[in-house]
Amino acid sequence: GAGFSLFGNEVEVFIPDAGTYTVQHKVTGIGGNSSIVSQNLEVETSDPIAGNIVKGGKFDSPDDISQWSIVNISASGTEWTFADGKATVQGGGWNQKGIYQTVDVIEGLTYYVDMLVSSTSGVQNTWFEVFASPTAPVDGSDYSAGGAIAKFSTWGGCATEPFSGQLSVVGCDFGGEQGKFIAEATETIYLVIKCGGEDLMDGVSVDNIEMRASN
Repeated sequence: GAGFSLFGNEVEVFIPDAGTYTVQHKVTGIGGNSSIVSQNLEVETSDPIAGNIVKGGKFDSPDDISQWSIVNISASGTEWTFADGKATVQGGGWNQKGIYQTVDVIEGLTYYVDMLVSSTSGVQNTWFEVFASPTAPVDGSDYSAGGAIAKFSTWGGCATEPFSGQLSVVGCDFGGEQGKFIAEATETIYLVIKCGGEDLMDGVSVDNIEMRASN
C-alpha cells in the first residue's frame, strides 16, 4: 500500500509492484472549470505476496537488463539479445541458451509465472521452456531442474506461424497448468528461461515477465 495527500485529504491506494507512478486528479470547480493535478508516488519494494517478484521483466532500461544473466548451454549457434524493450533469442542448429535471475519465494505459496512471447515469423523444431528451482544453472550443461513449469514446442502444434500472446495462452505441449510453481521452502530460487532448436528463424521475443503469488 501507499498513501498520498490531496488538498489535505489522505488517500490510501494499493500498488503491488515497486516503481514510480504518476497519480492524476481532475479537479472541477464552480462553473465547470477543471484542471488536472499530478503527483508522483514512489513504491520502493514490491508487495511480497501480490507483487511481481521478477526484477527487470520489462527490459526497458539498462537496470532492467542488468538483472538477467545468460546461461551458455550451447557454446554457439543461438544467442539472446536485449533491445527494443524485450529479450530475443535467435539461432538454430539444435543449439540452445537461457536467461535467468534469482527470486525469493515463501514456503507454501503458489506462484504463477507468465510473460508475453512473440515471433514475427514463427519457428521450426523449437522448444521454449521455463523453470523455477533452487538448482543453479551452469554453463555448458543443459538445464531441466525440477521440470518445466511452462513451455511451448513446435512438436505440440504451435509456434510454427507468427504469434504474440501470453505464454499461458499461446503455449502448448505441456501437460500441467502453465506457469504454476509451489514453493516447498522459503528460499532463493532460479527463474530460468531457455530456448533452442533447429531453426529459430527471426527469433522468439519475451517481455513483461511476471511471477506472482496467487490469491
